Amino acid sequence: MRRFCAVFAWLVVFLGMSTLSAQLNLSVVPNGPSNPVIGLPGSAFGASVVLDSDQPSQGWSYGICHDELLISLDAQANGAATDVVNNGGPPDFNEVTVFSNGVTVGVVISFTGAATLPAGSGAELQVLDYSVFPGVAQPMSGDPDLVTSIAPCDILGIPPVATVVVINGASEVPGQSGFDVVIPAEAECELICVGGVDNVELSWNNCNPGGPADYYMLFRDGELLGLFPDGTQSFSDTMLAPGPYHYELLAVTFPDPQGPPSILQGACDVDVIPVTLVGVSPAVGLYQGGTSLTVTGTGFLAAPNTTVMIGSQSALDIVVVDDSTITCTTPAVDTLGLVDVSVTNSLGNDSLVEAFLYGFQRGLVNDDLMVDLGDTVYTLQYLFADGPEPFCLDAADFNDDALLDVADPVYNMNFLFMGGPEPPAPFVEPGLDPTMDGFGCGNTPPMP
Repeated sequence: MRRFCAVFAWLVVFLGMSTLSAQLNLSVVPNGPSNPVIGLPGSAFGASVVLDSDQPSQGWSYGICHDELLISLDAQANGAATDVVNNGGPPDFNEVTVFSNGVTVGVVISFTGAATLPAGSGAELQVLDYSVFPGVAQPMSGDPDLVTSIAPCDILGIPPVATVVVINGASEVPGQSGFDVVIPAEAECELICVGGVDNVELSWNNCNPGGPADYYMLFRDGELLGLFPDGTQSFSDTMLAPGPYHYELLAVTFPDPQGPPSILQGACDVDVIPVTLVGVSPAVGLYQGGTSLTVTGTGFLAAPNTTVMIGSQSALDIVVVDDSTITCTTPAVDTLGLVDVSVTNSLGNDSLVEAFLYGFQRGLVNDDLMVDLGDTVYTLQYLFADGPEPFCLDAADFNDDALLDVADPVYNMNFLFMGGPEPPAPFVEPGLDPTMDGFGCGNTPPMP
């Protein structure tokens, strides 16, 4: 800073001060689509320092001020004109100092006078990146919007840096202009967002009760996605990574072209989450099917055509209860054991490995899902009257002695009618046979 002040003080003394050039203006202009800038807490925006001059310039100095309680200067860089002003390269002297409430710049293009900035309009001297502090409190609904400005100033530094442009060896004071940043009051309209596999569908309404809005501004996590003309009611935000997103919409109307805008605001939060599975309950059911399952996870509600697979077969009676719950019924199978459970819809799919066990219930021989006298008769017919073989021979081994004989139906009769012991596991709750007896289950079961 001392080096800058000393050099520029020398230049001012050496070159002297002059009157305003015929066309000499230094402006700070927003890079976004709107002026004034509509700034939500946490939102970012860019600006450029631009010089218009009808004569070649040899250097310049200026300060750009902002309200340090509302706005943060996050980054700065040479503008396109400054980067190449010295015969294709940067200036011989380019001093930039950043303060909490602004930035100062001092430039001498060439100490020898071998290069100048040509006359013309729109020469970009510097680019500035700003953001509205996330903690800034918006005015309450019905209160005036909060308005602050970003503009050239002569109050930064010790001594303060003057806003001048060097032309023909003299320092001239340019015309100066900045722009406003409007932090809107919390007046709400309705913004609706629905998450997809890699996109969010947004729609809005009730955003212009006083008449059509002049335009809409849509932000995602503080970043301006676009400016939309009146009549636009929806937008598709695509190619998004999974995760949470916060959207804000501003409906901007200028009741008086010369006055401040009227702003209504809407917001919504949404998760872009592929289908995920968390659990299956119960985790065990009969091979005959008919078990009512509850599948829990995420991403179920926002997509149609949901399928649930239990092993290699589709579940029956699928109902998407809400975004995290599906109910369904297991189909019949012809083998026992653990199977995967998966859910698929237009958001994606996910699987739980070996999440459900198809088992049998001892004593349930005729597949009518009740252990009763019919199972005894079915077993007797198989053993002594050339009846059909039970699908699950393990189920017919009532006493689990690794033999199928008359003792098994007798065991069942004692249990049913004479207070005898219940059949060994798995009984009541389905499962696998703890005894390695070679029976198993394997015939094609009847449909439940």
